[in-house]
Amino acid sequence: MELNLCWWNIGISPPTKSKQNVKTEKVGLAKKYLEELIIKKTLDIIALSEVSENEGYAFKQLATQLKMGYIDLSGKIGRIIIDISLIYQMNKLEFISSKFLTKLQPDNRMVRVGVAVVFKEIEHQK
Repeated sequence: MELNLCWWNIGISPPTKSKQNVKTEKVGLAKKYLEELIIKKTLDIIALSEVSENEGYAFKQLATQLKMGYIDLSGKIGRIIIDISLIYQMNKLEFISSKFLTKLQPDNRMVRVGVAVVFKEIEHQK
């Protein structure tokens, strides 16, 4: 199976600035760009990082509009904030599970590495 993947560090309101008001205009522009990318490049998986909770709602609406799935993979491990979400083609993939990936440094500080995500290919009847 061949999949087209895109990763975008949205960075509109990173977690350290999560108390600031979400920039509605920037979120709208990001949604427009995402929609164009998804359609023109026939993207199957779009990974978004630095996504606040409010932005997540907007991107979930976009996914629904495009008949795609949306997974909020955000979470916190100690002081580490994981702020990643995925938009994916539900007609090709079934979400199974996810797991935070972190790495302990020699100075005993934990570094976020990412998120491992497991999908199952959807078999279409022929």
